[in-house]
Amino acid sequence: MQKGGVRLEKKETHNEEQKTQIQIRELGSRLKSIREAQGLSIADVSNVTKIQKHYLAAIEEGDLDHLPRGPYVRSFVRQYCEHLSAPDIWKSYDVITKRQKAAEPPIPAGDETNYSDSCKVFKPRSFLWLYLLIALSLGSAGWITWQYRGDIKTSATSPIDGGTTGTSMEQKPEIQKTPLSADEAVPPLSGDAVSKDEQTDLSWMDGKQPQPVTAAAKAPDPQEAPEQAAAPRSVKVTAENAYVWMKISRGDKILFEGTMKPGEFKEYEVSSGLPVRVRIGKPGSTSILWEGKKIFPVGPGSSPATKFFWPDGKISDS
Repeated sequence: MQKGGVRLEKKETHNEEQKTQIQIRELGSRLKSIREAQGLSIADVSNVTKIQKHYLAAIEEGDLDHLPRGPYVRSFVRQYCEHLSAPDIWKSYDVITKRQKAAEPPIPAGDETNYSDSCKVFKPRSFLWLYLLIALSLGSAGWITWQYRGDIKTSATSPIDGGTTGTSMEQKPEIQKTPLSADEAVPPLSGDAVSKDEQTDLSWMDGKQPQPVTAAAKAPDPQEAPEQAAAPRSVKVTAENAYVWMKISRGDKILFEGTMKPGEFKEYEVSSGLPVRVRIGKPGSTSILWEGKKIFPVGPGSSPATKFFWPDGKISDS
């Protein structure tokens, strides 16, 4: 009886493993269909997710045993599903991989390794030393202030004495200076004091009658007025009715690279200099707004297309 029960249990376990493997292959096939529908290759996904191409191919073929052991299986599958915007597929993978992890035999003593679904690079550390350093700094500042409290003046001084008080405080009387010779004496000007907008006339030094000179306001030169800069052009790319892979760049700088959901758009300014390059995985499901005109579809079929948008308003394929 015991041997028969053991055989039955092994048979049920084998059948359960076969069902799980079939589910994994079906999920991998669905991921492959979604990737091809978005016009992406395995190399495109590998460049963005940094997962090696043979690992991505193993996921699509349902061969998870070829992935690295430990947390990498769940991590690679989750990143692939997130890149293809397939959260429902990840939910199925999540249940299967957790069940497989629970069914794995325990790790022998002395060979324990801490695994987790998320890669933690840094261990949590205590910040007690930081609090002690702050308290020590505050205490040192208080002690220095207490030691030199007698050197701090409690009364404000005037600017003449090197203080910072305003002009409302009592000013020291000005000392009248007697000219040493007649050459130092400046004849007083008639009338009121010269305003700040007037310039002092020194013609008296040549024996002429001094004349007040008023600075003439300079008329604005219309040619010096800054020219109003023209509004910069911009290109707006929208995924209309499907998931579309997109790569937008200017020169060697990548502005955006990834998969856009239906209705999602990206808009970038086209300024002077290099053009904006737009690489589209499915041009038949993509629209572009340029110079106030909507271009839809950008191209026929699902073959990838490339467009260049120049600062002078031109559009070219190269």
